[in-house]
Amino acid sequence: MTQRDFYNAIANNTELAPELTDFAKEAIKALNKKNEARNSKANAKKAEVNAPIIAAIREVLADGKPHFAGDVATAVEQSLPKVAALVKTMADVAVSKAKPEGAKAKKTVYTLVVEQ
Repeated sequence: MTQRDFYNAIANNTELAPELTDFAKEAIKALNKKNEARNSKANAKKAEVNAPIIAAIREVLADGKPHFAGDVATAVEQSLPKVAALVKTMADVAVSKAKPEGAKAKKTVYTLVVEQ
């Protein structure tokens, strides 16, 4: 049982003294504040680290031609899962599946969508 579970059980118990439930509610607020601070720092660091990689992906896709996911990952010198995760955050990239010549299975293709 985590601290949050413990405090939630106390806060939701109507048979306990009001002082205990108030204490539990304040403890939950403190946990929320602590988690929010931790997450905002982590998200800021991730955005800072990922920005140049996203720019490199856009540069590779700038020619408007479809590119296989593996080729994009190789071009930006990142792992395929990392590139796939970053492409999901990019609104201007279309993701589709295509079967290259001589291949047995379809592969993921990325295309930069240009608004006109």
